[in-house]
Amino acid sequence: MRVSRPIYEALPWLYLAAGAAALAAAWFVNASLWSNLLVLAGFAALIGGPGSLYGALIGGVLYMVISNYLASYIPRWEMFLGVALLIVIFRFRKGVWGYIGDKFKRGTEAA
Repeated sequence: MRVSRPIYEALPWLYLAAGAAALAAAWFVNASLWSNLLVLAGFAALIGGPGSLYGALIGGVLYMVISNYLASYIPRWEMFLGVALLIVIFRFRKGVWGYIGDKFKRGTEAA
């Protein structure tokens, strides 16, 4: 099947449709629950390591431990979670799972 017009000519219409759909979703849908879940998933993926299932699982466990432990002792626990996320992003570029994997690879190469 041959398309008579290049796809880039249709892109403005696709952007307009996507914007209209986003506006409708923001106007008619209560997204507070979904936004909290998306933030949790984003933190889990960034802490554990993007691009791997095990990284997201480890990140989810770390997020839940940090949030449950700190929330019982510190009223502003989200600030410490943000600091932990910054440390992970700047120190462990591939996340916790990527750092563990790199250390394991170095250990097996040295042997």
